[in-house]
Amino acid sequence: MPLGDVKLLPIFNREPVVRALAESVDWGLRLTGVPELHKMTKGRGIKIGYLDTGIDSTHPDFRGGIFAAEDFTGEGTQDDHGHGSHVAGIGGARADGNGIIGVAPESGIGSYKCLGARGGGGDRETSAAIAKACADGCDILSMSWGTNQIGPVTRAALSEAYRTGKILIAAFGNAGPTSFGDEPGRLQICTGVVACDQRGNLASFSSRGQDADVGAPGVRITSCAPGGGYQIMDGTSQAAPFIAGLAALILAKHREVGGKTDLKNQDDWDAHLDRALEKQSPAADGNKWWLGRPIDLVEGDESIVAPPPKPGKKPAVIDLGFAKVYIPARAGDAFSVAAK
Repeated sequence: MPLGDVKLLPIFNREPVVRALAESVDWGLRLTGVPELHKMTKGRGIKIGYLDTGIDSTHPDFRGGIFAAEDFTGEGTQDDHGHGSHVAGIGGARADGNGIIGVAPESGIGSYKCLGARGGGGDRETSAAIAKACADGCDILSMSWGTNQIGPVTRAALSEAYRTGKILIAAFGNAGPTSFGDEPGRLQICTGVVACDQRGNLASFSSRGQDADVGAPGVRITSCAPGGGYQIMDGTSQAAPFIAGLAALILAKHREVGGKTDLKNQDDWDAHLDRALEKQSPAADGNKWWLGRPIDLVEGDESIVAPPPKPGKKPAVIDLGFAKVYIPARAGDAFSVAAK
């Protein structure tokens, strides 16, 4: 593949499209407690740019949410592949009583089509998409594609996005345990996301290595498909927009009510992730990247998750000003959050 060309990461599972009869919350949101975060914020005011194969703007779960639709492939803004609609749904599908709910259902959705119907693109397309997303005021860029070495213009565009305070989220790769990740996911200026299963274990197909930053649900993920349907897919492509959605929630909270820690750029976001991951227990397979409780991201280094009290004691309550976190009396019980 020529230097600078990128492609969608391999899709290990892509099930037939189905129609929704009601609204559902996918397993990743339930397992990580995202509905509790929705009591505080749903990402309103934050713009996520999805650099992918386009987005089906007619899909009901995107209604009223798309603020930009740009094409850099020459094929038009529509999603003729399905990958772009799927990743955008994970991050920002609207809570409309039908279909699915995204991690940040009130965040703005920007579609920047840099990959064609066959899933490929070049240095020109990806760099132009990055530049336009930044010019449109996107706070977060979600990238579910990769290559061994991105092109020089794309690298420069990402560097400029980083310099201007954008949060850059990228899939780490689907080449399995012998791979050390793809660019841009393994770049220091990006958050590289590995894929995890329903137990928080690393997915067998996920790339891994010292340059990975965080893990998120990436196995049997239900999201939007072109034509108004829904589809299950696997991949770090699905894990990346989950983290992009989380970043939108945390950033929205900071802008709405503030926080004791800064969250203004990629470095601040990385610091939040590092502090939150330090509080997690590794998954059964020793996966150190599993972000099991995103509530730890709400204030980053504050004592949100305190040691549980001794058995027999009443649950502890930590007042964050905008919400109260209830710490269970018994280790292993669920945490709960009540917005004020």
